[in-house]
Amino acid sequence: MIIYWKSQEVFMKQIVIIDSIIDDKSIAQLGHMQAILGEKIAECDLVEIHLASQELDAQLLKNCDGVVFSGSMRSVYDDFDWKKKMHQAFEIILERNLPTLATCFGAQFLAYHLGSRVIKNPRGVEFGPVKITLTEEGQTHPLIGDYHQEKYVFATHQDIVETLPTEARLLAFNDNTPIQAYQYGSILATQFHSDMPTNRTKQLLEARKQKYLDLGVLRDEDHYAQLMSELHLGEEAHDILHRFLESV
Repeated sequence: MIIYWKSQEVFMKQIVIIDSIIDDKSIAQLGHMQAILGEKIAECDLVEIHLASQELDAQLLKNCDGVVFSGSMRSVYDDFDWKKKMHQAFEIILERNLPTLATCFGAQFLAYHLGSRVIKNPRGVEFGPVKITLTEEGQTHPLIGDYHQEKYVFATHQDIVETLPTEARLLAFNDNTPIQAYQYGSILATQFHSDMPTNRTKQLLEARKQKYLDLGVLRDEDHYAQLMSELHLGEEAHDILHRFLESV
């Protein structure tokens, strides 16, 4: 795509962000990515579509260079009025084989779109910096291949993909979540997040403190303080977002 930037003709990748975070129009996911990318934000033309309050621009999606799906407070098996737009987005992406990074809710919705079940995790909520085990194929994956039981990723979810979609390839898992990452065509789907800055993860933990104490996700105040101090470890997953955008 040719756009004009500072009066010069330059080529920039156009990345469409499908934002499913909240029901009111927001720039939450765009803001998260700006915080993570820093100066590299200038290398991409980021265009956000907030599905809860905007129509899906099919032509924009068809002509972009890559797509990033955000997480969400929703569960894919719930009824909500923009669910049809999520299906339409994945139909276009799959038809055009667009490079896509689908995180958390995005990964779950892809599986749901392909006919797999998404359920509440019987092992309970997963929150905080976690490590993942990569399959043999995962260990050769260009975006996550060096994360095998080494680097941290950030997780915040209570739902999981129960069964891998047909023709999808499992890339990663851990004790809490049997499907942490999978590849389907041109889409890298991760249950964990590579798209959340630490300040946002701290806000989430603070807001959910009492809920997580009641659920046993947090043992006590000391555990809360410890986890709060360790959330920055999840920044190691930000490299995946950088690599995805560089690969598009």
